[in-house]
Amino acid sequence: MLTPSFDTEQNDEFVIITIKCPYIKISDVEFFILGTEFKFHCNPYFLRLNLPGEVIEDDRAKASYDVNTGNVVVHLPKKNPKEHFHGLGLLTKLLSGKATVSSDTAKRSCDPTNPNCKPLVEVLDSSDGPCARDNGAVEEEEFDWTIEQKLPEDQATSLLGTVHYGFANQYCGVLAKLQQEIPSIVDVPSDRLVPQERRIARITHEESSFSADHYIADYMEDEQIHLVMKFQPEWVNQLKQWIEQTNSVSTKPFEPDNTTFPFTSDEKYQMKNLPSREFLLDKATLHSVYLGLVDIIFAFAYNHRINEGEDNVEAAWTICKLSATLSWLEEYCGSVREVMYCCVRRSLCYPLYRHWELSQVVLQDTRQIFHLGRHKLLQCLLKVHKILSASEPYYILNNLFITDYCVWIQHASPQQLNKLAEALDVVAITKAEVGWELSELETAAKLAALTV
Repeated sequence: MLTPSFDTEQNDEFVIITIKCPYIKISDVEFFILGTEFKFHCNPYFLRLNLPGEVIEDDRAKASYDVNTGNVVVHLPKKNPKEHFHGLGLLTKLLSGKATVSSDTAKRSCDPTNPNCKPLVEVLDSSDGPCARDNGAVEEEEFDWTIEQKLPEDQATSLLGTVHYGFANQYCGVLAKLQQEIPSIVDVPSDRLVPQERRIARITHEESSFSADHYIADYMEDEQIHLVMKFQPEWVNQLKQWIEQTNSVSTKPFEPDNTTFPFTSDEKYQMKNLPSREFLLDKATLHSVYLGLVDIIFAFAYNHRINEGEDNVEAAWTICKLSATLSWLEEYCGSVREVMYCCVRRSLCYPLYRHWELSQVVLQDTRQIFHLGRHKLLQCLLKVHKILSASEPYYILNNLFITDYCVWIQHASPQQLNKLAEALDVVAITKAEVGWELSELETAAKLAALTV
């Protein structure tokens, strides 16, 4: 059976599903509607959706077929009129099946030839109603985004000594089979290093990579950098629009939905082809996943800004180099400040433009993206996924991180993301905190320019 392309929208009375299925025999169409479940079947197409709210089959339910477009448009009456179905545009989540544990989980989560690999529990369905919990019970617990924590020595290491990495530490042994390509994919010299060793090596590499001459040159000759800083990415106006919309309502929702900022057809296609799964993560792992998301979004925002919304052949390198999660398999376990500190330092070490004010602008970009919630974060992750897919050998990092992030974000808690966005707002990184005597370098550069 083929899963057809489809789109969703809603009004006060109906959920409207548009299914692309050309050249069908309309008399063979079958529908099933019960609670949150909707099924459509007509050879060779089959579609099963788990909706975020309940619908009913009564006299108001209807469907039509447009021969010219090949679209079947189905109107499903809401059980509770005027109820807003949150997450209706998150197509991968809608495609999730009934709750079960995947039999091929262990094969997907790590190298199947490695006996030390730990299996991952997958949930292939969950409710998203107003009383539902996202990502299990731990999702509703409060995170303190400012507390400093230390990584336990055995955090990502099994009793048999196998080191795990990737999204939520699901994978092991993947990079071991790619030893010759590791320098082209990540900066970490070996995937056998435990998180503490990776972190020490990363910081050492950053210290040796910072170039005072490059920083001074960008500081003194910053005309092009200021043009980049003036660029207005789409999320700036989107956030203004969202704020204006929410100021006019008494109860402010946590995030915009797909009716506010609709997904493109390309993004919908990407979502449809993502694996349908949900993750059961403990609190510590979930905390690390959220912080890793900040790191990846910062790298994406930097690349998007310096290229003024366009992509180039260096996009994959830039994103992976700036993200310690992708380049060093970093596992953040501390505070938001720790992540922002790392992001700023790496933006002053590696990319083409190494400018303090530019780094601060990108930090603000990151805050704005998080304030726009799951839909915007998913759009950014899908763009990262597309960039890495088109660049060898970086596509491997999609397998380790980005694909799972694209799936997970659709189940993430809007409340937690909103609190994370608020935590990002209150954290500021100073030049003195970053080190490398940035203020002294700028002063010396100004004095040298005066004597010329």
